[in-house]
Amino acid sequence: MLLSGALLFFVQCKKDPVDNSPVGDNFQSIDSEPLRNGDPAAGRDYLINGDYISSGIPYDLFTAAMGTDPENVLNRSGDNAVISPAFTAIDHANGARVAAPNCLQCHGQKLMGQYIIGLGNSFADFTNNGASALPLLDAGIAAIYGAGSDEAEAFARFRRGTAITGPRIITEVIGVNPADKLTQVLVAHRDARDLSWIDDAQFAYDDVVVPTDVPA
Repeated sequence: MLLSGALLFFVQCKKDPVDNSPVGDNFQSIDSEPLRNGDPAAGRDYLINGDYISSGIPYDLFTAAMGTDPENVLNRSGDNAVISPAFTAIDHANGARVAAPNCLQCHGQKLMGQYIIGLGNSFADFTNNGASALPLLDAGIAAIYGAGSDEAEAFARFRRGTAITGPRIITEVIGVNPADKLTQVLVAHRDARDLSWIDDAQFAYDDVVVPTDVPA
């Protein structure tokens, strides 16, 4: 019995034959592209200091409302040294200083006292409507800077996106991520021809938010 079981095991584990035949009549091999050279230090700097999100909350209003974060886990300098690692202080195209969200809202977290870039943020809380704070921000910007100010203009695109996505990416529990639904909503509001923003969704999407773990 033992011998027959061993034989069965090895038969089952035998490698399948390799089929090298072309896939259909239109099979064509594609040569690999050479890897591009990169600068890891420059990439890291742009990740934590870059302006890839070009709109945000006026910096002074942001620090007044959110307070400062002197821990500076990213070892940043200037305005960035005193705000959350999930935000970056940048200059809008019109010159207004704003705090814009960055990738580390979801892809950075502390583990055993050490902040690790790329670690999925299991403390992220998407259980509330992110757009609920917009009326207060609108009032604060109008009172401090003026409705037609550079700061109001620098906030406009951030506001527009938050108003659309906020009520549509609410999760039931803390620690999960609504990235799939966020992508669906944003794609629905981008013109497929030139990626420009469109107010009315170009296709319907359901209300279900499927929670996911944050990938590294």
